[in-house]
Amino acid sequence: MDIIKKTQIYGALKLEATTDDNIVYLYESRELIKSEVFGGIKLFNQNLEVNGIEENFIAIQLIDDSISSISLLHLLIDIVDKKLIINAKVRIAVETAISEFQAFLQKRSAFNESKLKGLIGELKVLHQLLDLSKSVYGWIGAQGESVDFVFDDIQIEVKSVENMSKSINISSLEQLAYEKINLLVNSLSACEKEEEGSFNLKDLGNVILSKLKSNDEKEYWNKQLNELGLIFEDLPLFVIGKYFKLNEQRVYNKSLGLPSISRDSNSLSERIIDVKYTIDLNDLPFKNSINEVV
Repeated sequence: MDIIKKTQIYGALKLEATTDDNIVYLYESRELIKSEVFGGIKLFNQNLEVNGIEENFIAIQLIDDSISSISLLHLLIDIVDKKLIINAKVRIAVETAISEFQAFLQKRSAFNESKLKGLIGELKVLHQLLDLSKSVYGWIGAQGESVDFVFDDIQIEVKSVENMSKSINISSLEQLAYEKINLLVNSLSACEKEEEGSFNLKDLGNVILSKLKSNDEKEYWNKQLNELGLIFEDLPLFVIGKYFKLNEQRVYNKSLGLPSISRDSNSLSERIIDVKYTIDLNDLPFKNSINEVV
C-alpha cells in the first residue's frame, strides 16, 4: 500500500493511498468496524504502522474503477469528512455517513423518467429565477418540501405536463397554502436531441452552474441533486439521453382566481389530517411566464 497523502480532520488522521491500482481512504480509529461491500466500495479494518506504532484504521476502498463507482466513492468520502467535523469518534462518523450514503443509493436506484420530467420542470424555472436575480437557495423542491420554491416575496409550485388542458393534482393542504403562491404549469414534452429548443438535464445544469457565483451556491446545488440520488458529474445514461422542449408556460395565482383548499378558509375539521385534490385549470386566467409575476 502506497500512502500518497496525509491530512488531519479535527484530530483524526486521514490517509489517501493506493493498492493494486485501487484508491483507498483510511481513517485512524481505535474502534473496529463491520466489514461490508456496496456500490463498488469495500469497507474494512486495516492495521498500519505509524511512527513506529501499529494502529488500526477504518479503510474505504474502491474495488470497481467505473466512473460511477469513483463518483460514489468521492461522495462517500465527502460525507465522512463532514461527519468528522461534528463527531470526533471516527467509527460513529463513518457509520452515520454509510447510513446516509446507502439512503442516497436507494434514491439513485429509484430515480426514473417520471421524476426526471418533474426535475427538468423545476430546473427550467430555477434557470429563469436566477436570470431574475433570485437565489438558488429558494429551490427546496428536491428536499421533498410541499412547495418547490420559497422566497420572502413569492412562492412557486411547479407542475409539468404534456397537455395544458390536463387537470393538475395538488398533493397536500400545504401545497397552495401560501398567500403569495403561484402555480406554474409547464407544457414539457420529450423530443429528439436534434429538434430546435431541445435540452437535457446536463445542458440545463451547466447553464445553471454558470450562473452560480460562490462555492457555497454550487455546493447547495450539488446537495439538492444528491437529495434526489443524482451526482451531476456522473448522471445515469437514461438521464443524459432524454431530451425535452418547453412548449408553453402558464402561471396561476390566487389574485387570478386560482382555487385551493385550506384548513382555515374551508373550515376543515382538525380530524381531517390531509387532503389531495385535482384542479381543472381550463378557462382560468393566467400569466404567460414566471417573468410576469416575479
